[in-house]
Amino acid sequence: MSSLPAVPAALFPLPTTGEAIDLAKPADVAAALRTLRDFKAGPLADAIRVLEGVLLEEGERQGTKTLRLGAHEAKLIEKNETAWDVEKLVAGLRRLGCPEDRLDALVTEEVSYKVNGSVARQLAGANERYARAIKRAKTVTPGYRYVSVS
Repeated sequence: MSSLPAVPAALFPLPTTGEAIDLAKPADVAAALRTLRDFKAGPLADAIRVLEGVLLEEGERQGTKTLRLGAHEAKLIEKNETAWDVEKLVAGLRRLGCPEDRLDALVTEEVSYKVNGSVARQLAGANERYARAIKRAKTVTPGYRYVSVS
């Protein structure tokens, strides 16, 4: 039998401090959430950047993107976002004699449509038949839930 007192189920220990937060008190929960988010955005994010920087430099020094470090393997991943000046690209290649069929294969036109939710609500509110048509065309997929604490 343990000599430690039972912790009520409504108490949650903060991983950063061990402080017990009473989950039945929303104000305490909000304050704890704010504290954790501040820690995540500040000291924790800074520590992660420093540690990742050391491993990135070591990968460059060794000339590898995979570091085998005893029981651990660190994969160094670089995700770049590429932006193109399409007009400059096509003009430059065309000037150099690139065939038009290759230019057509290189650059494709993409058309997308976006529904203005505000206008859809206005139309639905003004006309019941519009509302039914809008409802038939609309699918709502549950997304990520988030709590903002200030």
